[in-house]
Amino acid sequence: MIFNIIKKEVRELLTRSTIISLVFVSFMLGYIGNFVSKAEEGVSKKSANIIVEDKDSTDLSHLFSSLLLKFSDKDFANNSFNERVEKLKKDGGAIVTLEKGFQDSILKEGKGEVKIEWVLKGTGLYDFISSDVIKNGLNYTKNELIKYLLLRKGIKNENILEPLKIKNENVEVKGKVFKSVDPKLLYSFLGKQTNFVPVIIMMLIIMSGGMIISSMGMEKENKTLETLLTMPVERRDIVLGKIIGGGLVGIIMASIYMIGFYNYMKGFTGNISSSFDIKVFSILDYTLVGVSIFLSLLSGLSLCLLLGIFAKNYRSAQTLTMPVSILAIIPFFLTMFKDFNSLSLPFKIVVFLIPFSHPMMAMKLIFFEQYRMLFYGIGYNLLFFVILSIIIVKIFNTDYIITGKGFEKLFKRRFF
Repeated sequence: MIFNIIKKEVRELLTRSTIISLVFVSFMLGYIGNFVSKAEEGVSKKSANIIVEDKDSTDLSHLFSSLLLKFSDKDFANNSFNERVEKLKKDGGAIVTLEKGFQDSILKEGKGEVKIEWVLKGTGLYDFISSDVIKNGLNYTKNELIKYLLLRKGIKNENILEPLKIKNENVEVKGKVFKSVDPKLLYSFLGKQTNFVPVIIMMLIIMSGGMIISSMGMEKENKTLETLLTMPVERRDIVLGKIIGGGLVGIIMASIYMIGFYNYMKGFTGNISSSFDIKVFSILDYTLVGVSIFLSLLSGLSLCLLLGIFAKNYRSAQTLTMPVSILAIIPFFLTMFKDFNSLSLPFKIVVFLIPFSHPMMAMKLIFFEQYRMLFYGIGYNLLFFVILSIIIVKIFNTDYIITGKGFEKLFKRRFF
């Protein structure tokens, strides 16, 4: 008897939709794992694109250059100067300049100035790693210079323990230049300003999406959906009512979030704004982010409603929330590790096609004044919502909702 019960439970839980969801999740996790693995390979090289401009041409400046360039990528170093400059602007790195008088300043005052112009490929976590490699190279160079000056030159000036005065000239990223700022400070600011958004989007999608899928499963299980379909109400109105109703809840949630986020930003923007020139968000910018969130939520709800159609009951509906959750997690991790502009073409396509990606990138796009990409995302989400709504209405006009059959009539009925 117990084996029959086990067989029954396995048959009910391990449905076709469950298997498809698990295969999809397994595929996407493997895809993300491959992406992270490739990114970590770049980190393990512990090298970066470094150009040293030695205007002093002395023993100490030559020693500094040779020590720091140990951390430069070998393939990069073999190119001509112009080729290195072009590659650095494309892939990121730093130009380190030693002005004339570098050696004299160290020997007389115990400190020589080093100017650095940083170039970042993007604003993701891995895009800032090259700056960490270069900083490690500067620390190594400083320590070796201290040994050389103490042991070879016998200098006893106490300032010699800090022979380098690092001056950050600017940081260039995505065509925008920040004056006199350290990459770590810029990353910290961008993190506080933009990383909070994807977390909220992911929570909104998972929570609201799970509710609408579960609602469809529960209505089928309790037979309330059949009653609703027999009433003199257009199927189109039922579909739009479900989606827009969930969207209105989303508006309330998004509005509360945007108000909270606005107050959150006011708490620390003033302290950092004095450090470097930053983008100050206007009411219009926050409105655009809110529109992006709302349309993304509508797209997510329409997708969840489409999945909910295939749920036979409340239990099976629970398994269908997994693909939506994964779709919310994928852009969250991808855009956290890598900037959209620095992703490879396949990953760019994947991120762009996922409707939840666009509000996650909205704050960074506004910060770098990339409004065109922001409007592309808003337009895509609107189109995604309209197309999915039409498909769902067509399905509701068939017998599939009640009998599980009649799916072949999907494209034989008109929307109106």
